[in-house]
Amino acid sequence: MKYSMTTLLAALAVTGTASAVPITWGVVQDVTGDAAADIIDGGNVLLAINGHNSDTALDPPDPSQPPDVTLDGVLFSSQNFLGQVFNADGLSPNPTGDDDYDLLLGTASIVDGGVPANNDAVYTIEGLTPGTDYLLQLWYVDERGGNLSGRVMTYGDGEGNTVDVAGEGANFFGQFVVGEFTPDASTQDLSLVAKDGAFGRSHITAILVREAEGGGFAPADLDQDGDVDDADFALFFAAFSGPGVPTGNPAADLDGDTDTDDADFGLAFAAFTGPGAAASVPEPTSLALLSLGGLLMTRRRRA
Repeated sequence: MKYSMTTLLAALAVTGTASAVPITWGVVQDVTGDAAADIIDGGNVLLAINGHNSDTALDPPDPSQPPDVTLDGVLFSSQNFLGQVFNADGLSPNPTGDDDYDLLLGTASIVDGGVPANNDAVYTIEGLTPGTDYLLQLWYVDERGGNLSGRVMTYGDGEGNTVDVAGEGANFFGQFVVGEFTPDASTQDLSLVAKDGAFGRSHITAILVREAEGGGFAPADLDQDGDVDDADFALFFAAFSGPGVPTGNPAADLDGDTDTDDADFGLAFAAFTGPGAAASVPEPTSLALLSLGGLLMTRRRRA
């Protein structure tokens, strides 16, 4: 079920922080061009922004400012929410075939040029209910090519949990990522920095924050579409490292021992539902038992 936006409360802080708890990041995915497939399902929408960098103070408005746009039942408000006025429209010159989705993907909000070194900034999400599970979806698109190729943004929670999202995706529409968090206050910090300081200003193309239904996603639901199916197993095998070798994708480390191996496969296999069938989110005790079961399965195979 889709819900309309209830609140648009946010602030940008470039010095200090407000409040932050760990964000558990899922697998970074290439934008497909199908908004209904890309946008996460969930409960009430707290925040949905179609980022741009036009001068909102102009009257009449800057013609490069995109309109508000509704995608998959979610109203994305057009906002220059990172403060920079700089002409960088057309970040995605490749049409998806969906004019409204193109309006979302085609512009980005950019951190103001006055931000200190490396444009390391913090965007504070406000209006949260402590103890409620939330989903956070971020898009970053920069398919302009040339000397702008290879740009990567690093997003984080200020607690050391970060994720790298590339502006260029396999489908030429950029990438997105989904994270989960449960705030202990009414605010949550989101850090932004261009990876390795490789370019001048930090970007976000769009942001969505909504309540998670049913306690969020099952750990084995790597693509976070509510089920555990072949698509999740493809992501799992792409991250497979073997025992004792650090995984290339922390989301595929289901037993929390830093690798992706047979024990993790056992957990994923036990959680398999098939496409469209809801995957259950295990209680902590159940998850521990599943981890033990996966480990025993691995030991039996090696015996």
